Amino acid sequence: GNVVRAITEFEKLFLITKDYKQAQTFYQLAKDKYAELEKAEQERRAEEKRQLIKAKVDKLLEKAQTAVKEKNVTLARGLFQQIKELDPDNYDVANLELEINAYVKEKNRKELEEAQKKAERQRMVDALRPGEKLFLQEEWFKAVNALELFISEKNIDEDLMKKAVDMLKKSRQNLKNITGPLLGKARSLKEAEDLKASYEVFKEVLQYNPNEIDAQNELDDINEI
Repeated sequence: GNVVRAITEFEKLFLITKDYKQAQTFYQLAKDKYAELEKAEQERRAEEKRQLIKAKVDKLLEKAQTAVKEKNVTLARGLFQQIKELDPDNYDVANLELEINAYVKEKNRKELEEAQKKAERQRMVDALRPGEKLFLQEEWFKAVNALELFISEKNIDEDLMKKAVDMLKKSRQNLKNITGPLLGKARSLKEAEDLKASYEVFKEVLQYNPNEIDAQNELDDINEI
């Protein structure tokens, strides 16, 4: 059963003679037995190595599953890489990768959607700003034009639209509060045949509201007179 020593003794014998009785047959049997033992030892070592790798992979898989569950993308992918180095065809890690990749894809989609919403909201706020600034500066005529332009846009957020409409109504009313009395004064002066004074007041009306048709018509009439 000590095949290593047997092979050594046969080789010593063959230095003297190669054809002694059945030495060659026994020598071959010893070599075959040694090959079997060597193969069994290699398989034992390979199995031992596989078991060690499996233990490491199982431990890493447990950590990877926890990382995926907690949505820790960086840690999960680092663990995936370690597992692949030990077991390139691991089925479990392939499924975990699909899960974490789906999570990342959905997360990126939501972040992009949120960024687009913020950008669109900022665009609306920026579009309202000129009209709001003119309103605060009490530039009523210019504010009306700017605010009318804003509310003509589509898909405006409800709160911004309400704010713009409120400012537009106030701007129109404030403009009317200024031009209304002036128009009345100018007409009274015209009826009193003080055309020069009436003319100047109508001009003043147009300074506040260049689109005031009545004032323009009255100026044309005075010019003709």
